[in-house]
Amino acid sequence: MNKIEISASSAHRASVLLFLAFVSSAAGIAATVIPGGEVAGRWDASRSPYRVQGDITVPAGQTLTIEPGVEIFFESWYSLSVSGTLDAVGTAADPILFTTVDPDTHWLGVRFIGAPDGSRLTHCIIERGQATGAAPLDGGGGLYIEGSDPVIRHCTLRNNFAKRSGGAIHLEDSSATLSNNLIVNNSVGAGAGSAFGGAIYMRNSSPTLTGNTIRENSVSVSGSYSTPSGLGGAIYARSSDPKLKYNVITDNVASGHLNSNVRGGAIYFYYGSPELIGNTISDNRADNGPGVYQIAEGGALYGYYANPVIVNTIVWNNLPEEIWIKSGGPPNLTEISY
Repeated sequence: MNKIEISASSAHRASVLLFLAFVSSAAGIAATVIPGGEVAGRWDASRSPYRVQGDITVPAGQTLTIEPGVEIFFESWYSLSVSGTLDAVGTAADPILFTTVDPDTHWLGVRFIGAPDGSRLTHCIIERGQATGAAPLDGGGGLYIEGSDPVIRHCTLRNNFAKRSGGAIHLEDSSATLSNNLIVNNSVGAGAGSAFGGAIYMRNSSPTLTGNTIRENSVSVSGSYSTPSGLGGAIYARSSDPKLKYNVITDNVASGHLNSNVRGGAIYFYYGSPELIGNTISDNRADNGPGVYQIAEGGALYGYYANPVIVNTIVWNNLPEEIWIKSGGPPNLTEISY
């Protein structure tokens, strides 16, 4: 067994060692084993795949660079936390893969917390993340971003789940940039509690979303003695001012069962002044099953005291109706133009 030292420091300024172990990988080849702890330096393709066997952190002041074609397998419910800089730049031919060792195993995703500007995720695949713990570990199945502004481009986020918020991405106090990503088949909701944003949840944030395809995501709730809410099959924005430009948002659903409220098959805005320019929002729905008390409103968009500006946006074939705006103010708070 060989030792490989990568520039990283612990609280005792000791080097973190990567142990190059010949263990089975998904492809049946040698793998580099990453124990829990601090990581930095470079993960190169020649040592891929990497198998993560504990929670790992890029500490403040440090950078982890991941080369194109690297595959990273998390062996259990571990996370990659980023307080420093993560530079994961793949290519269309050689994307970077973040996943688990098998489909029945889940991990806790990449979690940016108070990270400085400069982190990049490009041509990455992020899949099988699950945020199912106590708050804040119940949000952001694939990416949890708090007080950080990473740039995320040409990535695929698929098959991620969160118990409460943001099946794929949770944004908190963030002005992240998301462009040309595919965000597909992510979900949020664990039954009796309220849930928000099948694909993306944001709070106190002003992200820019451009050219993304957001499809086949869902929020699902089920009531009994309580009446939970399922809000935003694709996007939920609370007290946020996102800019959504030239995105395709389609085939997302907010669904409820028994006594529950579902609103915003595609998008739910809670306060804020969002801008929607040149988007296509189609074939989304808010569904609710039988129950003593149930509501389903706003197939494409539901706004609660929000002031959205909608320009040159196609809103088509969403159920039960296209747009539902609740407002106690003047009737012209929502601006729609072509």
